[in-house]
Amino acid sequence: MGVNDVIQPAYAMGPHPWTVVVAALVLALLPGGEGMCPPRCSCNSAAAMVSCSGSGLSHVPHFMDPYTQRLDLSGNTIAKLESTFSNYEELVRVNLSSNNLHSLGRNQFSMLTQLTVLDLSGNRLSKIRQGAFAGLHSLHTLHLRHNKLERLGAEVFTGLVGLETIDLSYNSISEVDPEAFLHLRRLSYLCLAKNSLTMVGPDWPAPLSSLVTLDLSQNLIKRTFLTSLTLRELDLSDNMLSSLPPASLSLPSLSSLNLAYNKLVLPPSASLPLPSLHTLSLSGNMIRHIGPSTFAHLPSLSSLQLAALPRLESVAPLALRELHNLSSLSLASCRHLHPLPVDLFSTTPRLSSLDLSHLRWTSLPSSLLPGSLTSLRVEGLPLACDCSLLWLWDLQQQHRLQLVGAQCDGTPLDQLQVDGLACNQGDYLLVIAGLGGVMAVLILAAIVGAVVKCYVARRPLHSSAATKLQCDYLQYSTVPPPPGSPPAKPYYSTTVGHSGLVGGGLDGEGLYYTLQPVYSSSSGSASSDPACTSSSYSSPVQYSQYGHQPPGQPGAVLQAGPAPPQPFSQHGSPLHLLHTMADPYEGPGGGHSGTQKKRTLVKYRYPDVLPSDNANQNYYV
Repeated sequence: MGVNDVIQPAYAMGPHPWTVVVAALVLALLPGGEGMCPPRCSCNSAAAMVSCSGSGLSHVPHFMDPYTQRLDLSGNTIAKLESTFSNYEELVRVNLSSNNLHSLGRNQFSMLTQLTVLDLSGNRLSKIRQGAFAGLHSLHTLHLRHNKLERLGAEVFTGLVGLETIDLSYNSISEVDPEAFLHLRRLSYLCLAKNSLTMVGPDWPAPLSSLVTLDLSQNLIKRTFLTSLTLRELDLSDNMLSSLPPASLSLPSLSSLNLAYNKLVLPPSASLPLPSLHTLSLSGNMIRHIGPSTFAHLPSLSSLQLAALPRLESVAPLALRELHNLSSLSLASCRHLHPLPVDLFSTTPRLSSLDLSHLRWTSLPSSLLPGSLTSLRVEGLPLACDCSLLWLWDLQQQHRLQLVGAQCDGTPLDQLQVDGLACNQGDYLLVIAGLGGVMAVLILAAIVGAVVKCYVARRPLHSSAATKLQCDYLQYSTVPPPPGSPPAKPYYSTTVGHSGLVGGGLDGEGLYYTLQPVYSSSSGSASSDPACTSSSYSSPVQYSQYGHQPPGQPGAVLQAGPAPPQPFSQHGSPLHLLHTMADPYEGPGGGHSGTQKKRTLVKYRYPDVLPSDNANQNYYV
C-alpha cells in the first residue's frame, strides 16, 4: 500500500481527527517534509503551484506542500473556510472563485502576509465581517464580483492597507457606508458596476485619495456628487441620469468620461469643470440636436462617441468648432440623423477615424470628409450605385483609406466594377426639364404681372369718367359751316377748358369740352340712352367782327361772345359755363328770322376720341 492509498481516502472522508493524525504521521515519514498532492489535483513543486480547479473538493486541502505559492481551488463546492491557510504562509495567489462560500469570518487570512491576489468571485457571499481581511498587508488585488453583497459596512476592508484594485461588480449593493473605504489610501481602481446604487454621494469616495478609475456603470444612479483631484476615468454609463447640474462633477483631472445610455437630453455644459477631458461618450442618450459650440469648453477632447442616439436629428455647422484635437468621432446608428453640414470638419484637422455605419444616408459626398481621414466605417449605409461614389471607389482601389463595410445596392464596393457607378442620363434630362419649367413659369408670371399693372393703372381713370358721365355715348349733328370755315369740315364752336377759360383744353381728368351751336331744326340728341338728359341750351348767336352774315355766307365765323369765367365745380359739370350769345338774325333786339339755335356741350375723352369728319358722329365716353 502506498502513501497515496492512505491519504486519498482521508481527503474523501473529510478532516476528521484520526485522518489528521494519520496524515501527519505519513507526512513525517516523507523525505524532506514535502506535502502530498491532493487527489484529482495537479502539483508542480518546481513552480510552487497547486491546481485543484474543478476537482470536486468540499474543503481546503490540509497536507499540501507548505511552500506552495499559487493555489487554485476554483470550481469546487467549498462552503466554509477554516483556519486551513495557517500552514501555507508562502502563498502569493489564491483562487477561490466559483465555490459555495456564504460569508467571511474574522482573521481567516491573517497568516497570509505575502498574499497579493485573492479571488473570491462567483460565490454566494452576502456578508463580510469587519476584520475578515486582517493581516493581508501585501494584498493589492481583491475580486469580489458575482456575489450577493447588498451593503458595504464601515471599515469592512480594514487591514488592506496596500490594496490597489477591488472589483465589487455584479452584486446587489444599494448602500455604501461613508467609512467603508476608510483606510484604502492606495486604492486606484474601484469597480461597482452592475449593482443597485441610486446615488453617489460625496462621503464614501472622499477617503480614496489615490483613486484613478471608478466604474459605476449599470446601476440606478439618478444623482451624483463626485469630487476628486486624482480621478482620471469615470464610467457612469447605463444609469438613470437625466441631467448634470454644476455640482454633480468636480473632477479637474478627469480624462475619460462615459455617460452612454442614460437619459440625458443635453451634453455636459460649460458649468462642469472638465478641462482635461480627452474621451467623452454620450451614446444612447436622448439628445436631439448638437448645437453650435456645444463642446467649446472641452478643447482637449480627442475622442467623441455620439453613436446610437435615437432622437438625434441634426448637427450644427459649428458644433465642432473648438475641437482642434479631435481624432475619433462616431455617429453610428443614429437613425434619424440628417446629412451633416459640408463644412462640419473644417475645424478638425486631426480627425483620422470616422464611424458613419448604420445610418440612413443614400449618398456620401466627398466634400464632407476631411483630408486627414485614415479610417472610415460605413457598414449598413444604404448607398446607391451611381457616379457620386466614384471618389470612394477610387480611394479604396488605391488603398489610401481604410474603408470598412462599404457597399452600394447590396454589393460590396471592392467587388464592383467602375462601369457599375455610371450615372443615368435620364436624371440629367429630368433636371434640365425641371429648370426649364421653372423659368417658363417665372416668365409667364412676369407677363401677367405687367398686364395686371397696366390694367390697374388705367382703371381709376375710366372709373372716374364713368362716374361723372351718365351716358354711354353722345350723338351730335353738325350745323352749316359759317362763312370762312374750311370746306367739308364739321363746324364746332370754341372749346371750353378748365375753370371756364375760353380757348378750350383738358380738365384734371383728361376730359375735353366744346360748345357746339346747333340749329334747332337739325336732328340730334344728347344720348340714345333714355335715362340720359340732354345738355343743351337755346341762345342767340353773335357773328364776329368779320361780318354779320348768316350761316352759309362766305366770311362768316361763328364765335362765342364774351362772358365772364365761371367756377368749374358747380354741379360737377361745366354746363354753367354756357352763356347767352346774340343771334345775328334777330339783330340787337333778338329774333331776326325767328329761327332758334341750340348750343350743346360736347364732352369726350382726349385724345382717345376727337371730333371727326363724319356727320352725326357718336362719341363714346
